[in-house]
Amino acid sequence: MPRAGEILVITGPMRGKKSDLLIIELEQAKIAEKRVVAFKPAKDPRTGNEIVSRKFNKKGFARVSRRFSAVVANTPDDMLKVIEAKHPEIVGIDEAQFLSQEFVPFIKKMSSERGIEFVIAGLDMDYLGEPFLETMPKLLAIAHKVRKTTAICYRCKSRQAIFTQKIAGSTAKVEVGDVEYRAACGDCWYPYRGEAS
Repeated sequence: MPRAGEILVITGPMRGKKSDLLIIELEQAKIAEKRVVAFKPAKDPRTGNEIVSRKFNKKGFARVSRRFSAVVANTPDDMLKVIEAKHPEIVGIDEAQFLSQEFVPFIKKMSSERGIEFVIAGLDMDYLGEPFLETMPKLLAIAHKVRKTTAICYRCKSRQAIFTQKIAGSTAKVEVGDVEYRAACGDCWYPYRGEAS
């Protein structure tokens, strides 16, 4: 039986460079000649078959700073098919907050039984300042290591923004987007109620 693979979860608010750190980890693994496969949830169609890191200017417009090819997965079976075909040593997953709960035991099993290392990035809290659904708290619980990121607060410019501030869109708990959100520190964050902010 192989040694268990490490599970690293990179988490924090929107614009906290989680995808950037994930891509760096995967690029370094490739340089070290490891077999690497990356996945993203089907629920996030924003960047097609890529994990993308974006840099935002002062007006909130983004440009792509890093890219990494990824397979879109809807279920653990989708992921398993690719894993069995490619035999990766390291698996990257972006936007993990959009995964269903059934991915958690699957990731744990692949780590413990096959020795696959996982590098997983996702939001820790929703725009209401609560843990993001059920999957992210469970992934954080099974992680060997957690890297918590912060961002620059949209208002006071401190580097202590740990919240995702919603500024447009519906009041649905889950809504995929970029320009509808910004990072905020604890002093500047307030819950979105559906009105213009």
